[in-house]
Amino acid sequence: MKSSIFLIFIALTLNSCLSFKHANIPKVKDIGTGYYGSYIVVKLNKGVKINNNRHVIGELIAVDNEKMIVFMVNEQSPQPEKIALNDIKRFSLYYAKGPNYSFTSLLPLSTITHGIFLIFTFPINLAVSIYDMDSAIIDFRYNQNNISFEKLKMFARFPQGIPPNVTLKDLKPPRSLY
Repeated sequence: MKSSIFLIFIALTLNSCLSFKHANIPKVKDIGTGYYGSYIVVKLNKGVKINNNRHVIGELIAVDNEKMIVFMVNEQSPQPEKIALNDIKRFSLYYAKGPNYSFTSLLPLSTITHGIFLIFTFPINLAVSIYDMDSAIIDFRYNQNNISFEKLKMFARFPQGIPPNVTLKDLKPPRSLY
């Protein structure tokens, strides 16, 4: 009984790890039809902080040769933040939601019926479940290793830069971010 409760807890925990509940990420079929920027997670260099954080998470607004502008998630008064490209250590950009494989988190629970072989089958099933759920996210993600700042522009709300008649104060975050 205790082991089955523990297995259910692990399955639910794994399922929740893959959730972007605040993200404005379109489904695969909707790529290219939305007018918001992609969801981005930026880790800043050591010693650099924005609003006392070394991580900036939110919607990518624009990128130019010197800076990136991001609407930050979970801020009391959301507003775009400018980040110098030199201050960025790494980033991950999520541009689409992959298929939902959260049901595979229940696969390890089936090993309860394996008896003594559970020792061998549970770790294998757990590894396969984690791989399946993780691959659904990785398939629609870029990071600093596979995209340049120049190409990152095409995933921004304003790929050609902020228009001259628009100020950062005029911009509103997507509802799904907050």
